[in-house]
Amino acid sequence: MNSSLKQRQFAFLKKLLPGLSITGLVILLRLLGGLQTLEWQALDFGLRQRPAEKTDERITIVALTEEDIQTELG
Repeated sequence: MNSSLKQRQFAFLKKLLPGLSITGLVILLRLLGGLQTLEWQALDFGLRQRPAEKTDERITIVALTEEDIQTELG
């Protein structure tokens, strides 16, 4: 192997290893739940930043009481 190829391989590994190390650390933190609070805060922030949605007029709330059930069964 010539010297130039070895130098390029070394330079590549020199750049690759820190990136893999950081990626592995983030994955490990995530699996252990170390980033859960931060993830929840980011989700909460994102949901608060959304524009308000219009109320859907097609929604109907139906209330069913014990009295209604007894009337139907009786």
